[in-house]
Amino acid sequence: MVQLRSLHRIYKYLYTDHRKDIQALPYISGSMFTVNGPEQQLKSIAHEENLLINRSFTDEPEIRAHQLQYLCRKFKDIGHIPIAIPRNSYQYMYVNDEYKFIFCMMPKLACTNWKRIFLALSDKFPNKDFVFNQMWSGDVHDTWAKHGNTLDKYSFPEIQKKLQTYKKLVFVRDPFERLLSAFKDKMFRKDSPVFQNIAKKIIRLKRSKEVNPSEQIKFDEFVKYLTDPDTFEVSYEQHWAKYQYLCQPCLMNYDFVGKFETIKNDIRKAFEYMGIKIFNETVFPDRSVSYKNTESSKITQTFYNKIPKIYLKKLWHLYKFDYQIFSYQMPDYVSGIDE
Repeated sequence: MVQLRSLHRIYKYLYTDHRKDIQALPYISGSMFTVNGPEQQLKSIAHEENLLINRSFTDEPEIRAHQLQYLCRKFKDIGHIPIAIPRNSYQYMYVNDEYKFIFCMMPKLACTNWKRIFLALSDKFPNKDFVFNQMWSGDVHDTWAKHGNTLDKYSFPEIQKKLQTYKKLVFVRDPFERLLSAFKDKMFRKDSPVFQNIAKKIIRLKRSKEVNPSEQIKFDEFVKYLTDPDTFEVSYEQHWAKYQYLCQPCLMNYDFVGKFETIKNDIRKAFEYMGIKIFNETVFPDRSVSYKNTESSKITQTFYNKIPKIYLKKLWHLYKFDYQIFSYQMPDYVSGIDE
């Protein structure tokens, strides 16, 4: 039997260093949860966290990091977290030795724009205007592959030292919105043989007929493919892989958690936190000018409403952990199927 702390004690534990900066959480009398078994423990953790979170608090990236660390400790207690960081995750972690920070970059989270900024920070690229305004996005990724300073390029002792002493930052977004963005961006690209082959493979498997080159993959077919245990390998393509596999949020002890939904403000806060003085949020190639959370959510819901519930439930369980540890609310169109 596992007994979880009351919300009052959790509040004291999480926010000891922030009491002057945030409004006190109300004390909830008798808020003690006693649960049995792993599944009940998972539900209790999620329920406890939902009560704990106040929306005004989650605007602060450092507070989000405390929430993340708290939840990760709970999941570690019931064996849901690996014991070591896989080395292949280090390729997503940019290292800046001058400013002493590590920044984990995941696809579909303004990754190209972050690479522009970090390339511009390097002495190898003195022409900042070229990096920001003239370098084609494809060239950004090619240049990054050659010159990007990522954690996997260091020795194990160096990695351990940096993980212990450097600031660590990560940006995330609603997992289902990220998945849909990856689908729309990658599955219809004529200039990407890799993704075209994946799309053709999905159509061939799900339609049981020859693939017409003009045919396009449907979102429900994509979802069925991701949730099919027989097609395990494609589920871990980096553009839609789980956060836990890319940036290891429960092993990295991140100090700063930015969110795509508040990217404009979080970029400014990230620059301040990293100590970068030469840039500001207006220099960042902003793709959020036309991005509105409400409109994006409606578009996302339109796509997911067309998914049969049996597959939507499987998809939810695939990304449920990412939702929970980063304190994202369950989407309305998923409510009721996770029983």
